[in-house]
Amino acid sequence: MRNGIGKRFLGIYELKGVKSKTEFGRMFGVSKSTAEHWFSSQIEPSPKNIIKMFTLFPDINKNWLLFGEEPILLNQPKKLSTAETKLEMLERENEILRKHIKALENIIVLLKEKH
Repeated sequence: MRNGIGKRFLGIYELKGVKSKTEFGRMFGVSKSTAEHWFSSQIEPSPKNIIKMFTLFPDINKNWLLFGEEPILLNQPKKLSTAETKLEMLERENEILRKHIKALENIIVLLKEKH
């Protein structure tokens, strides 16, 4: 199996709100049964059908469809992992603290000059 590409086809089917599995299959020139086999990862979509997916849904991120790399849609920001989110938050907090320290150092210098 190609890293669950059939499951990602199912994700697109659900995301795009296609009326039925029969309709989805027709869009690719295959039967409902073939589409269901894709969705359950029993068989993989052919390269021709993968290319067809990009034609039918040009907003789908090719890296997501092929490799599972988010975001799903091209204009959708990438989800950050919890660790990445925490790291960014800590970096922002660190920058704020640096500014506070610099301000306090300036105050100390001014106070020393007065005495």
